[in-house]
Amino acid sequence: MPYDPALAQRVRDRLLDAAGVSEKKMFGGLAFLTSGNMTVGMHGDDLIVRIPVPSNAPESASTPVRSDQCSFCGSRPSLPGRRA
Repeated sequence: MPYDPALAQRVRDRLLDAAGVSEKKMFGGLAFLTSGNMTVGMHGDDLIVRIPVPSNAPESASTPVRSDQCSFCGSRPSLPGRRA
């Protein structure tokens, strides 16, 4: 599934001046890498963001963030109290 070009442009505009950021098409989507590590990606209408989770932060059921399996990279995030 192709990524949303309008969403991609919004992310580009935000990251335009960030040091060490590059853009790369991956797995039918688009990824932005910081020093070679994926930090933001788009796949279809989804915005995928890598967010560090503090080791003492509980996973909240009321969070608007979906922390399920990444459909285009095949990995599951490692969250406290959750087995990958």
